[in-house]
Amino acid sequence: MAITFHPNGDVTGTGASNFGSSGQIIQIKTDTRSGAAVDITHPSTNATTFGADLEVSITFSSTSNKFVVTCFIPDVYDFGGGSRGFHGGFSYSTDNFSSETTLGGSSIISDYIGWQGTPADLNEATYTTSGNCPTTSAIKIRPHFTTVNGQMRLMANSVGIAHLTVMEIKA
Repeated sequence: MAITFHPNGDVTGTGASNFGSSGQIIQIKTDTRSGAAVDITHPSTNATTFGADLEVSITFSSTSNKFVVTCFIPDVYDFGGGSRGFHGGFSYSTDNFSSETTLGGSSIISDYIGWQGTPADLNEATYTTSGNCPTTSAIKIRPHFTTVNGQMRLMANSVGIAHLTVMEIKA
């Protein structure tokens, strides 16, 4: 008998009892962004770089569960300046980013993204964090960036797709 996922959330069929086990993914939410390049001004530390264009809305079912958040950004460019880069992290907000809280225990998840000497180069950025679900209120999650030594450009060639994924995993 096959496993069936019903609209009411029930799972039936052979092996369906395994879905109650810890480590099972409860939900996955994603968002993507394509289009024009975006500059991170310097100095800058915030989650407004992409705004709602790269944002996941989610309501975790329990603060006992775990989350995993992953971000991919194509074509990171340092304007040929060398010794520039940015630190990548995640923020969440319950009030549409009138205020924000760091997600994952640190404002810096991956540091010195795009750091190059001369000559200039294009890089990509991928970083991930995890932890306990911080709240069961509806929240929005965005990548945030902190510039290092000058302005940076994300999605510099205005092609490619930035991607944000949030998973809730049963503890």
